[in-house]
Amino acid sequence: FHGGDTRLGPLLYRTREAIGRTIHNFREAESLLHKPFEWYGKLFLRVTHGISRAQEFAADALSVQLVGLEPMQTALRRVNEVAPLYEHFVDQEYLPMLNRGLRPPLTDGFQQFLRSQAIKSLQLRIGEQAMQAKGNPYDTHPPLSLRLAAAAAVAAPGTATATAAGPSALELLDDVAAAERDLLVFLTGRDDVAKLPAAGWEQCGPSLAREWRRLVAARAAKLPSVRVGELLRCATELETFGLALDEALPLDQRRGAGTWFLGVLLADALVQAGWRLETGPGDPITVVRGDARLEPHHITRLVADGKLDAPTWTDTCARHGIQDLPLASP
Repeated sequence: FHGGDTRLGPLLYRTREAIGRTIHNFREAESLLHKPFEWYGKLFLRVTHGISRAQEFAADALSVQLVGLEPMQTALRRVNEVAPLYEHFVDQEYLPMLNRGLRPPLTDGFQQFLRSQAIKSLQLRIGEQAMQAKGNPYDTHPPLSLRLAAAAAVAAPGTATATAAGPSALELLDDVAAAERDLLVFLTGRDDVAKLPAAGWEQCGPSLAREWRRLVAARAAKLPSVRVGELLRCATELETFGLALDEALPLDQRRGAGTWFLGVLLADALVQAGWRLETGPGDPITVVRGDARLEPHHITRLVADGKLDAPTWTDTCARHGIQDLPLASP
């Protein structure tokens, strides 16, 4: 708005969409007419994306003038580290909770997700990749390194009045829960999402255990009898476990699906024996009893890769008294 860019934006976006639709339709019709449109489309994208990158530089400069260099650069690095992880959080952590009939807090869950050890390591790698990216003529945004360098060259930077230790911008919202509820309705296109019962993320483990209990009850009857102590013999039958999940699975997906289902069976067997399933956003799925902790899917991946030896598994089973638990049975 400050630079007047919004006057041009709608025209650019509509034209890009129109060119894309035209090329797609010509390709669908197997017409050679798509070639001139492709050439024009590439030229249009190169020129207009150059304009978009210039707008980003201008917006960055305005940010520096308003709040100072350090807050702007810190925020820009943070966005580049965190934004790619958001879609993963929504797809792999949040939507499964909605599908189980629970509506946990979105922003709180994402914060927990970013605090998990595995995701912290991933953030650092994403940040390093963003700094090393060179960019290309079809990017709408300049590479992070160029944006940071351009920001450092802005004349008359503002004086920062906020620090990283200050209040979160989330406090600017009067009702975070209501904003999240409306956002979920918009994202899913379903009004009934707002009617799902609110739940804390501590319900993630119990709700997953219930879902897996139903899955095991429906699918495990197709498998031969196996006990937990005999887990290693399943390494040669993982395709069978995959087909128990879905008989239409392609050959190249059966082993991977079977490895996952074997982990589900192991977790369910332990939960039925009194263990507790625990997990949270970004955390591994763990079954717990007292001080004992096991990660079922980590164990079954070791089995699939041939990295779990018989003496080690026999000792683990004996130590926890789980060797005779039924893993699968008709």
